[in-house]
Amino acid sequence: MTNDDDKTWKREELGTELRRVREAQGRNLRSVAADVGLSHSHLAKLERGEWKRRPSSDLLVKLAGSLDLDAVALAELAGLEFVVRSPEQ
Repeated sequence: MTNDDDKTWKREELGTELRRVREAQGRNLRSVAADVGLSHSHLAKLERGEWKRRPSSDLLVKLAGSLDLDAVALAELAGLEFVVRSPEQ
């Protein structure tokens, strides 16, 4: 997955799901943002569908881990290809 500014990924769907799960867990933006290494304002943009660049596989893994979600399913929801590389690549 690249970080190109790409209009083909489903940013609204990803953001809606992230917010839905986060709120269902009773967590705030700052808590999840701290888990994944983002500012709360960047996570808010991602949740609102205002994040222009496709999120990296690494970020999706961190978000999935923080919210107890499946990273591959999260990528598929957003219409993104999830790339897993071996350590030697």
